[in-house]
Amino acid sequence: MIQRPLWLQLNSNRWQHAGKTGLACLLGLLITHLTGLPNSQWVIITIIVVMSGQLNVGGLLQKSFMRFCGTLAGGGVAMLALCMPHHTLLWLETASIFAIIGFAYVSGSNAAISYVGTLGAATVVIVLLGNNTTFAYGIDRIIEILIGITIALSVSLSVRPIHARHLIPQQITLILLQLIEFHQQACTFNALSPSDSTHFLDVEETLRQHLLALRRLTTEASREPGKQRFSAIRLREIEQDIRQLMRGMLHLHYALAHIPDLATQPLTLEALSAWQAAIQQQLETIAHKLSRSKDAPHELSPPISGGPLPTIPQPYAQQLASDTQQAWYTLLSAVSQIEYHLQHLTDLLSSC
Repeated sequence: MIQRPLWLQLNSNRWQHAGKTGLACLLGLLITHLTGLPNSQWVIITIIVVMSGQLNVGGLLQKSFMRFCGTLAGGGVAMLALCMPHHTLLWLETASIFAIIGFAYVSGSNAAISYVGTLGAATVVIVLLGNNTTFAYGIDRIIEILIGITIALSVSLSVRPIHARHLIPQQITLILLQLIEFHQQACTFNALSPSDSTHFLDVEETLRQHLLALRRLTTEASREPGKQRFSAIRLREIEQDIRQLMRGMLHLHYALAHIPDLATQPLTLEALSAWQAAIQQQLETIAHKLSRSKDAPHELSPPISGGPLPTIPQPYAQQLASDTQQAWYTLLSAVSQIEYHLQHLTDLLSSC
């Protein structure tokens, strides 16, 4: 697969989200000027924090809710510190440090609750370590942060919303295209050079990252209202089939690298080449039709047969060394595994 230069890798969804972020910041400035809030920068900072890295509605809904909870938690801690009679700067700084430690522990979580810790700590610092640490000052800062969250969520939901469920077909298509390159590398009949071997491992790692992104989109799509084209159960089955295809291709690559005399068997080599082309064509067919479809169900053609499965050449099958014989069995098993899961993947996508 030819990699495009970075300046050509433009993503319309990212540009759209960037424009919405700018619009939300503009609305934040207008609202703060109209309401007379003294520090508009906190509204803008909150909008940027909430909208950064969250293109789709499902992800933004969760992030906004957690940021809202973090603001309330941090604001509550700050108000308690300010309610202490005759509080001093040393007291406020000490309370801030202990609050930051607690919120930092929460933000270290791998779960979505980490957002609570991040904005909770930020709210404590904004309120308690500002130039004017009064109760009214703290209330103003909390209001500004809540306004920023509200604006970010409103703009994302009302201005050309990007739904995670619409990004899922694009992500599956991207995975299939990457899987084609992985299959091409796996079917190399000769040992890979060091650079090609590194590229093969890089493609495998990229595939795994794309699968993680698909799983994240699945979770975010489940939070969005509206009809889902891909159910969570169906997407898990699709992910499992892709992982099994990767595993079969890895076994195929191992087997081809451990059959030293494969190049001397023209019939077997021809059958494998035809089979490789058939698998690649089917992956391309699925990716093409999936990328062209919207939300309507569509039909996918069944896998194209590349001829009979390769078999261990006769009459020397009994004369093979044990490791070579094992490589042949691995090859046959990998071929069957790839064909089975590709057929199952085709059926799953056809029924969506």
